[in-house]
Amino acid sequence: MIRQRSRSAIYASLGPTASVGAASSSRDVALAFLASLLAFSLCFVYLQQSATTLELTARAAQLRASVERAEQVNRTLEIRRAATLSLERIAELAADMGMAPPRVVHRIRVHDTPE
Repeated sequence: MIRQRSRSAIYASLGPTASVGAASSSRDVALAFLASLLAFSLCFVYLQQSATTLELTARAAQLRASVERAEQVNRTLEIRRAATLSLERIAELAADMGMAPPRVVHRIRVHDTPE
């Protein structure tokens, strides 16, 4: 009879402990799930940031290439403009059109006097 009491006392003491252990176990699982979810979220944010960085880097490279092309066109146009506006070029075009070559002209201004 002493053995039966001691066994029932042991089983009685294990009952509440087992339920506390089960609650603790489900709490541990929930915490592990939340930690995994947080880690997954951080990995997703990191991957998204990396993709955005790559996309912006490619866009910046495209813009740099576009600026370089525009600068080259600008230099070409400046050279053409300088050639077009040069005095030698203008004198050449004027001679081709039959105009007299440029020369120094002296003008004397005479003021009209009232009579």
